[in-house]
Amino acid sequence: MDCRVASLLAETTRRCCRAALAETMWGLLIGNNPQATQHPRIMKANEKFLPWSELQPMITTLRIAAVNGDVMMIRSMLQLLVPEYQPDEKVVDWVYREQVAQAGKLER
Repeated sequence: MDCRVASLLAETTRRCCRAALAETMWGLLIGNNPQATQHPRIMKANEKFLPWSELQPMITTLRIAAVNGDVMMIRSMLQLLVPEYQPDEKVVDWVYREQVAQAGKLER
């Protein structure tokens, strides 16, 4: 392959990757409900948030759950804190699954 063709191909690939990354970042940063501003290329996010007085105890609960390895509490807290969070039905945390398996053996 000619060096110029290889260079052109590499530059085209970089541009496509940058465009895809920019589009992905736009979706992550702006969300589903962007609001226009005076500038046509600047958008404003309109996101939900919790006041600090409500958020702080939830973060404390989440931290305690993480320290204790309470996977189900962590999932519950994340669902409360981030309404868009949709966990898989099955927990894939191997430590948690082993703990559940051991608990099942003890009950028998």
